[in-house]
Amino acid sequence: MKTNTIFHEDCLLGLNDVDTNSVSLIHTSPPYNIGKDYSGYSDTLARREYVSFIGKVVHQLYRVLKPGGSLFWQTGYTSFEEDFIYPIDHLTFSCFLDHGFRLKDRVIWRYYGGMSFKQKFTNKHETILWWVKPGGTPQFDVFPIREKSKELDPRNNLFGRNPGNVWEVDRVAYGSLQQTSHIAVFPEEVSDRIILSTTDAGELCLDPFSGSGTLCKVAKSRGRKFLGFEIAPAYFKESLKRLSLLPSGEYANVLSALIKLYAFQANGKSADVGRLFESVDLVAKNLEADSTRLLKPATAIATIRKRHDDFTKAQKIALWRATDDFFANQKNAREPLHILNRCFEYSFKLSKVQNGVMKIYSILNWHDEYRARQDRLFADIDEITQEEDESFSRTGNRVTLRNKHRQIKDALNMKTPNKADQTSLI
Repeated sequence: MKTNTIFHEDCLLGLNDVDTNSVSLIHTSPPYNIGKDYSGYSDTLARREYVSFIGKVVHQLYRVLKPGGSLFWQTGYTSFEEDFIYPIDHLTFSCFLDHGFRLKDRVIWRYYGGMSFKQKFTNKHETILWWVKPGGTPQFDVFPIREKSKELDPRNNLFGRNPGNVWEVDRVAYGSLQQTSHIAVFPEEVSDRIILSTTDAGELCLDPFSGSGTLCKVAKSRGRKFLGFEIAPAYFKESLKRLSLLPSGEYANVLSALIKLYAFQANGKSADVGRLFESVDLVAKNLEADSTRLLKPATAIATIRKRHDDFTKAQKIALWRATDDFFANQKNAREPLHILNRCFEYSFKLSKVQNGVMKIYSILNWHDEYRARQDRLFADIDEITQEEDESFSRTGNRVTLRNKHRQIKDALNMKTPNKADQTSLI
């Protein structure tokens, strides 16, 4: 069936059209059965009915998932009687085992704040069960999701530590760019960790309960194919809007951010495509000299590009300090490395928890692709400004930056706090 889209459809109907063994990753959060109106699905089922419904969905998910593919089941709890709870991961556990799934890991998503109660403790976490379909080797690559170590211990990996299976990520804040009208938007950083560590570019990611479209949005930004199903009209509309605010793939997303956050700052809110080209090219051309000044010894750039960790203890500590200090110092805000780091953090929330060496690695990789595509940079900018029709408006070669930095709810003509427009984050 058609991919790279979200369908306004009951997933039990839509999944019938998905090919068997075609999906590499599923990340989803099912209805919690707490009485929410989903405009077509009753979220107040009796326990037996709810478990039966989940079982039907799990049956289809097992069928469409590739052997060795991963399913991340993100849940909280439900209740079928007053004052008592049923953790959904526990309630549905046998559904997965009975259909053939095997449990690989259990992730705790710990957030801040949370719903408070008078008769129980405040909720501060959800669980994410990592189920695997037998018959193949589950994919896992920790490298792209390494995060900054708490100590400068030379025994640690140069690029950062394994994040472990307790993820401290704040919930989506009211008024943020990730916010929609959905009552339970999970942060992009959660999906990003899952997608980067368990899939390769071009593989298909699925969310049968797409909601606000977070999984599909992150998959698109990381160059994966995606597919979602959402039954609620409002959430479906909002998720399509979110997808129209970004291009496909990591390279294009950073380039898009560079246009929005730098090129338009240099040329005003409206500019000719050629002027945008000149501004972007100027940053990229100065990047390598900027990197050479920062990274010592002279072989450091080549070593980092190869993902090697063969520096001496003293060199590792010096690299950590130099790169972390560089990105933390706002006096460097106009340096090419600093500008591109802002673009990465704007495009990918996970970049904010990475150490300076990993940031350098990502920027250098982007720059390598930039150089390989330099002869078509003008065409890339032209395509991005036309593809992102919610970010840019076009009149011939003239491009105008829409208010990209306003909250997603405002972009959807929904109620949101009034804040001054911004045209630059730098």
